[in-house]
Parts: sequence; C-alpha cells; structure tokens
Amino acid sequence: MALCLVDTMKEISRVAKTKLRRGKIMKSSARDKAEGKIHQAKGKIKEAVGELVGDRDLKVEGKDENLGGKVQEKVGHVKKVLGK
Repeated sequence: MALCLVDTMKEISRVAKTKLRRGKIMKSSARDKAEGKIHQAKGKIKEAVGELVGDRDLKVEGKDENLGGKVQEKVGHVKKVLGK
C-alpha cells in the first residue's frame, strides 16, 4: 500500500511538472514557487506513509523533500523580489 501511494505521488509530480513546462511561459520565480509546493506536498505524504508503515528511511526522505521544497519556494520568493 505504501509503495502504491509513493508511486502515485511520483506520477502526480511528473504530470504537474509537465504541465508547468507546457503551460504559458512562467517566470522562473513562479516556477520555483510552484515546484517547491509540489515537493513539499510529496514530502509530507512520504513522511506520513513512512510513519504509518514504520519505514524510517521513507519518513526521512519525506522530511528531506519537504525541506528542499521549502528552500525552492523561498528561492522563488527571492527571485520575485529581485525581478527575475
């Protein structure tokens, strides 16, 4: 079950990234913020699934991805302030 949820999240992420690339041209700041949110969501789900099934590695992977998403979102905010 946990593996199925992780695979589903990977597919959702892949589709979302594809739509970001295919859609209207986005500023890199908006793209960073959107992709950061995607990574945060994936990370939270991995954390929850890892906790649920007792998979410590998956939980840590989720925390890492969540943190990476937060950093990427902040990079997007900085780019917006700088006008990029």
